[in-house]
Amino acid sequence: REPKNIWVGRFTRPRFHFKVRRIFDRAHEDDAVPLLTVLRAQATACGPTYTGGGPTEDRLTMNWYEDLARAIGDDRVVIAFEPDSLGTIDCLARDRRQDRLNVLRYGVDRLSQLPNATIYLEAGASDWEPAARTAKQLRYIGISKVRGFMLNMTHHDWTRANIQHGRQLSRMV
Repeated sequence: REPKNIWVGRFTRPRFHFKVRRIFDRAHEDDAVPLLTVLRAQATACGPTYTGGGPTEDRLTMNWYEDLARAIGDDRVVIAFEPDSLGTIDCLARDRRQDRLNVLRYGVDRLSQLPNATIYLEAGASDWEPAARTAKQLRYIGISKVRGFMLNMTHHDWTRANIQHGRQLSRMV
């Protein structure tokens, strides 16, 4: 009865496809649209040598996006895409940061092809990264292919500050 996002990610296993389809089956029973938070390209550490799993993990994440797209199919869905993914880019070794952006771009490209998906990219919060930097990243990963962006998903910053931040971002993307 209360809208609530269901998180899916590397932790949605075993039987990933079955578990995702169960989310949709329950939503259909209630004549509702599932709200998914997609969290796959996460940083689990932070430091100048942290690779985030390297190219192997990049391929696994891209394959996971493909699996998710197949599991969703033509169903209606609202997706909150990759919380904290842009804000934690600096947790990766310098030579891995562009790779992470490329993986996120791949995910946006793939999921934005779903005919009934409404997608919002996570854009941090007003107390995190400067709007200009986040806007540049959003443009790169594909903000033009989705409905928009969301703020303050994992932070507890003031609403007023995030409204201002969101307005700044909107002018830049």
